[in-house]
Amino acid sequence: MMAKRIILAALLIISLLLSGCWNRREPEDLAFVLGLAFDLDERGLYEVTAQFVNPRFTGGFQGAGEGGGRQKPYLNHSAKGRTPFEAVRNLSLSTSRILDSSHTQVLLFSERLARQGLATVSDFVDRNPHLRLTITPLIIEGDLKQLLQSDFPLETSPAHGLKGLYNLTQFERSLVMPEPLIEKLRKLARPGVEMTMARLAVVGAEGLGQGGQFAVRIAGEAVFKRDRMVGKLNVSESSGLIWLSGKARSGPVVFKTPDGNYASINVISNRSEIEPQIKGGRLEGFRITVRVRGQLYSAPGIDTTQKDQYEYLNSKLADLVRQDIELVLNKARGYGSDIFGLGKEVHCHNNKVWQGLENNWEEIFRTIPVRIDVQAVVERPGLAVSPSPIDD
Repeated sequence: MMAKRIILAALLIISLLLSGCWNRREPEDLAFVLGLAFDLDERGLYEVTAQFVNPRFTGGFQGAGEGGGRQKPYLNHSAKGRTPFEAVRNLSLSTSRILDSSHTQVLLFSERLARQGLATVSDFVDRNPHLRLTITPLIIEGDLKQLLQSDFPLETSPAHGLKGLYNLTQFERSLVMPEPLIEKLRKLARPGVEMTMARLAVVGAEGLGQGGQFAVRIAGEAVFKRDRMVGKLNVSESSGLIWLSGKARSGPVVFKTPDGNYASINVISNRSEIEPQIKGGRLEGFRITVRVRGQLYSAPGIDTTQKDQYEYLNSKLADLVRQDIELVLNKARGYGSDIFGLGKEVHCHNNKVWQGLENNWEEIFRTIPVRIDVQAVVERPGLAVSPSPIDD
């Protein structure tokens, strides 16, 4: 009986210790961060701009403020510091609430900071227990503050607008690499592969109507060597990178047919394989196999029931994909940046061979033979298998 009482008393004491939340933060004491933007000023200080939900905003896209003014559903605050952490903490000097970054949608870096190097910021982000590593990182060409003050008519904040633009572009057009922040950090830590990051350009306010709002457009990918940005890919070159990576999800491929009309094929799947050619302990080159499946959306004058015309579509699609891949391969070689992970494949297939190449991989990458084999199939001709009869 005494033992049972002792056990019961111990359980009661333990339950008292476990109750409650010692580090709780009430919602009314928090400011929920939607986007974080990092830049460098002229003195080399880190400047961070945080966009967070406006707690005074109620309902709709615009709310009435004091004196009949109009309020936005978000607020922006900026601060500077010698380190990213100090800059973020200095935001508290101009806000009355604790910043909560667990709902952050986008992580923005200025091109100036990216060319100086993202190692310090990425180290801060990687160690931060509140920032989710699934957020979207973006390189911004132009003024970060102007971008975060712009209106996205279909969204409640620029942060949501940028996130939506990135998601829609990767799903509908396959013009940006579909990789969250954690994939970028992994590439920084892996040998034989360099990262890229989606690049957005701020467009001037001229001709954009009343309010002088700034707009933003997808500009391609930024090319890195380790943590430093060294170059740019335009949207065509970015498409080649995505083809080669096997990550194209959807997007139109348009070309002119022999009779002068334009045909449109929508990509529905894409896979790729990179195979190092190693013989006798020596790397002789690479063979890259890219497989693409497409759906025909328009092809005036093309009859897919005719074998030669059907094969023409497959061949044309394969040629266009190959051209994009060769374009980006030559561009990356010029930068000396292995954004395709060819070195990583050598490291995975034969680590002993890789150890002999690692120190000089940048120069080897510039000249190593690469064979590209594209296999394209237009599997779905749509509801019509032959062209509609149209009288002249």
